[in-house]
Amino acid sequence: MAATHQEYADPAYDALKAGLGTDGTQCSWAVVCDDRFEDADGVDDADRGCLSSEPGSYNHNKYFIFSRTGPFADGTTRSKVVFQSSSNLTAWDADSAFQDSVTFADNDVYDGYLRYHDLEYTTRHRADVTANPYFSTRTGSTYRAYFTPAPTRTPRTRPATPW
Repeated sequence: MAATHQEYADPAYDALKAGLGTDGTQCSWAVVCDDRFEDADGVDDADRGCLSSEPGSYNHNKYFIFSRTGPFADGTTRSKVVFQSSSNLTAWDADSAFQDSVTFADNDVYDGYLRYHDLEYTTRHRADVTANPYFSTRTGSTYRAYFTPAPTRTPRTRPATPW
């Protein structure tokens, strides 16, 4: 018997999509990586991530990057802001789950997230891809980020710094 799937309601994504749009040629937009490969039957039957077309092989990553935020009440702004969370944007996660997040401004880490995001964006348009985004931001800044997944056929060692 074939597995049955259904399209799940996603009010958080729907709100982002309504506010930002989905046109990747604009300055701001929202995307779910498998949407491009869905058909119109109302069944969520594309099981892939942005960096890999292998079924079920995707990084469960939730982050936002902002080139600039503010102005705040005191008139200040912040540039190159990263928000990374373990939480899905759902009512259940908000009400029932223990989640964590961090927000900070850091040029090097923002640039690393932007590189990772650009890789996700370009590979999501390809029907068959397995990318290897295993890298880290450089040392010497206040924060350091490591991006995965690492290829499974390679021992999991510290990633090479690309800078």
